[in-house]
Amino acid sequence: MTNAEASRRIKTVIESYLSAANQDCPELGPSTKLVKDTGLSSDDGVNLVLDLCSEFEIVLPEDFNAIV
Repeated sequence: MTNAEASRRIKTVIESYLSAANQDCPELGPSTKLVKDTGLSSDDGVNLVLDLCSEFEIVLPEDFNAIV
């Protein structure tokens, strides 16, 4: 997969998530700050990561904790 293809897929997932959350979608780019520019909460961030995992068929272990 090329960087352009990965970027397109990521952008599509983010746009879909924001649309479902009734949030305005700014112009997305490498410098976009999702929390600051869209108003997403940290819970939204977790859900968005899970959507990205589904898109890219990534499975996180059940005991995964990014904070630890």
